Order: sequence, then C-alpha cells, then structure tokens
Amino acid sequence: MEKTYTPEPKQRWKRKEFDPEKLKGLETRMIAEIETNRDLKKDVAQLLCDVHEETLLGERTEMQSLLHAQKRMVSMMARVAISNDKMSKCVFILTLLTLLVTIVNLFIVMEDVVYEWMISLLFFVFGSILTLILGLVWKVL
Repeated sequence: MEKTYTPEPKQRWKRKEFDPEKLKGLETRMIAEIETNRDLKKDVAQLLCDVHEETLLGERTEMQSLLHAQKRMVSMMARVAISNDKMSKCVFILTLLTLLVTIVNLFIVMEDVVYEWMISLLFFVFGSILTLILGLVWKVL
C-alpha cells in the first residue's frame, strides 16, 4: 500500500527582514532593545519560524541552539501576552459601552413606571457593581 502525504500548507504570513549590520558595535542593552522592538513587530508565525531556524542552525553547539530557541519562544510568549492585554482592554471598554446603552434603555423604557424603575435601577446598580468588580479582577489576573 502506497503512503500518501498531505500537501504542504501555503505560507500565509510575510517575513519581515531587518538589517543585521545595525547591531554591530552596539552595547548589549541597545542590542537587546533593538531585538525586542524587532520581535514585537514580527507576526507570531515568524517568531515560531525563528524558533525552528535557531534550532536547525548547524554552526552552534546544541546548548547554544537551545538557548537561542528559548529566546525566540519568550519573544513569542511576550507577543501573545501583549495581544491578550489589548483584547482584555477592548472587552472592558465594550462592557462599559453596554452599561451606557443599558442606562439609556432604562430611561427610555422606565419613563412612566416608578415602581418598575426602582427595581430596574437596583438590578442595574447591582449589575454595574458586579461588572466593575469583574473588570478589576480581570485586570489583576
């Protein structure tokens, strides 16, 4: 029985190339800052490719290759963490906008009904406090 292979997937990301000559003669801290800025501009897919590239280079010892690969993986994790932080801020802003729309709806719907307005206001205050507490807990985590 002949074995069939899945075709190779297409590359859907574009490699960002940076000038390696810019790092020559700089202090260690400046090199680290430039490398950090470069890694933050790369796609996660390119960072993953860099990890594979670092481990496959034959001119280093195995330990050096692993250390460089680990450096790239840390960059990838930082990139994902920054992305998650941006997303959590967006969710928090959307929550505040939802509260604003709820307030407007309460004033529109509860124009004539005092008793229902008070009950709805209590639920709204409770919901607002709960949402703010969850937002703060989310930010702390």
